Amino acid sequence: MVSAVIACLAMGMACGTEPCRVTMTDVDSGHWEKDATVVYDNTDTSTLFDLTIILHVKPDFEQRQLPLDIEILSPDSLRVRERLNLAVLDGHAAPSASYGRDVEIPYRQRIRLRREGAYTIRITPRQAISGVESAGVAFLPATL
Repeated sequence: MVSAVIACLAMGMACGTEPCRVTMTDVDSGHWEKDATVVYDNTDTSTLFDLTIILHVKPDFEQRQLPLDIEILSPDSLRVRERLNLAVLDGHAAPSASYGRDVEIPYRQRIRLRREGAYTIRITPRQAISGVESAGVAFLPATL
């Protein structure tokens, strides 16, 4: 729990003066199997965003594939569900790591959130996953 708070604080400081575009929630680090629901309050309807799934994981986290169901509910009640197997590119910690780290998994690129208001994102693993302390989504201005 403490490491998840530290990760959120670090991400908050990284946001600087811009509105923070990372939203996270704690999960059961023993066996994450219930949904992790986060809410992003959008105020920018013109910028293109890259969405990245962010997991704060323990040092022994070794998953290479994450079978996830992702559901997004927009402010105007449009609901989209996807069943995905996302590749974890940073699947192994450095041998000397004694603390957790953040794993970033690209999800969607160059999307526009056309409505102002709360976007609710539910991330649900299709099988129990160990070593994940918190899960969330980063809404970063698109590059390229």
